[in-house]
Amino acid sequence: MSQAKTLQDIYSEIADIKDVLCAGLETTSSEISTQITNQLVINPETWLPNELILENTDDDPAITAAQTEINEVLNLAIATIAKDERLATDATLTKSDLSIVPVPSGSPIMLLPKLIKAIVEFQAPLSVILRVLTDIIGDVLLEHIKRKLNEKNCEISAFNSVGQSKIFIIPQNATHIITKISGMPAWVGRDFQDTGLNISLIMPTGLQSLDIAKYSTLHTPEIRFGFRQKSESSKMFPYWRSPQSIEFIDQYFEIPEMGYQNIDRLLYIKSQINHGLRVAWVFPE
Repeated sequence: MSQAKTLQDIYSEIADIKDVLCAGLETTSSEISTQITNQLVINPETWLPNELILENTDDDPAITAAQTEINEVLNLAIATIAKDERLATDATLTKSDLSIVPVPSGSPIMLLPKLIKAIVEFQAPLSVILRVLTDIIGDVLLEHIKRKLNEKNCEISAFNSVGQSKIFIIPQNATHIITKISGMPAWVGRDFQDTGLNISLIMPTGLQSLDIAKYSTLHTPEIRFGFRQKSESSKMFPYWRSPQSIEFIDQYFEIPEMGYQNIDRLLYIKSQINHGLRVAWVFPE
């Protein structure tokens, strides 16, 4: 789902699903009573639900048609839409062939079996059963898809070499900066990583070692965020925040938001000696 998709688009999509389910309700007699006789189970590898069975001792064609319809919609809602609209951060499962597949664990979709369990063996007119199932499926699917509205990607710009002290005007849409130090004088004190620490979880591909030692703040670079009012006629006086030390080889900082169109955000990097420092901007995609 693209970032441009709005909540209204999502509600429209859910409404379409409900229209499919309720297509034949007007022709279904409200006097026909039935009940769901089994519980819903979602396959964690395929996202396929089992078939819900409606009690139909008299082989009523309306109940048969409704059972087919509700199961088609369950498959569409779970195995198609919900699976496609999962988040990149959702749970996964490693299969026996070592392939990795997404699973619905942790998703609102996994509330469906619990909610439907609550109405199993509840005797009611067929139209009521269908309406309750429709509302449950629609509401849970909506909650599952709504999570996409908060999912964001970012882009990282090329790195700018700093050398010694330098001032930047921060690009308008940038949200963070990333700093990298390619070299630090040997005499600068450091706090080293623990002996025997397993760093395999954060080891970038292709690197033989990873230095996560923290430099002391003495003689290390500093950054200060600031702002000034834009002026067509003259340079306005800048205002600066308190300094922050760059303490690691790789580090990132959140850029303060101002919320005004007529304000320039500034970045002052104080580096009295050449640390081989480079800076990149992070932008929302």
